[in-house]
Amino acid sequence: MSNFEKAVEVLRESYREPSLSPVHACNIMADALEAAGLLAPDVQVITTPEELEALELDDPDAIAVAGEAGAVRSVRALAAIYRLGSNWGLPIVVIASGKQVRAAREEMELDNG
Repeated sequence: MSNFEKAVEVLRESYREPSLSPVHACNIMADALEAAGLLAPDVQVITTPEELEALELDDPDAIAVAGEAGAVRSVRALAAIYRLGSNWGLPIVVIASGKQVRAAREEMELDNG
């Protein structure tokens, strides 16, 4: 099922009360999309070693694009590289949360047996 199809299903399930105000209905539907993992993560740019360390503690499986080379790595891997003395990776931008990465891995396992 595509993300679009999942979103349609989630929205149909979440909008059960047609008497709600449009604003309230939108809040309910946005919450449902977020809970289903169908929203992109907020833009998050990490510019300091301290921010990278905090992100590693909070979401080590998140995927980020690092530095000028545009290397795509997990936050855990980028933090390890930085601890080994390399400072090429900063700044980084998070492109997928750990929750999204884990869900994608589960889908791939289901699709590939």
